[in-house]
Amino acid sequence: MLESSDGAFIGVLQSKRDIPDPGLIGRSLFTYRVRDAFGARLGETVKIRTADNSASCGLYGRVGKKYALGIYGKPGEWGSGLCSFMKPKALRSVAGEGKASKRSHPGCSAA
Repeated sequence: MLESSDGAFIGVLQSKRDIPDPGLIGRSLFTYRVRDAFGARLGETVKIRTADNSASCGLYGRVGKKYALGIYGKPGEWGSGLCSFMKPKALRSVAGEGKASKRSHPGCSAA
């Protein structure tokens, strides 16, 4: 997953909402509180644009739950999809020491 991503992170889903999109599929915006970032410089929160349903490879999730995701794009325009989900422990294992830049945020404990 990391090879095909511009970065990855472990974070807690804070909110999700539908956003207007003139295309054929709906879009959603997911906001996560970032706990650990790998391979990308992320702030304390990150907004991810995605399709609005899993049939279109869109993200899903429960607010308050922790997730690990691969992301693509650039700051302010991050995207992700269903196939980018990983377990946090698996992401840490794949990223490994020295293979990606890891940053923890103050006030967040590692899972």
